Amino acid sequence: MHIWVDRIKEKILQKNEMTAFLIRIDKETGKRGAEKDWALDTSCQIEAQWNCTN
Repeated sequence: MHIWVDRIKEKILQKNEMTAFLIRIDKETGKRGAEKDWALDTSCQIEAQWNCTN
């Protein structure tokens, strides 16, 4: 059980890091600045394609 908790926790933290990168959260201010950013848009398109095929 402990191993599963660690793996789930690690996956959540990795997802949070990627999300912060994609929406360009400024580490100092906590503000985001990527509502129209290409990386966020591309990530959303990839996830949408993946969801449609599964």
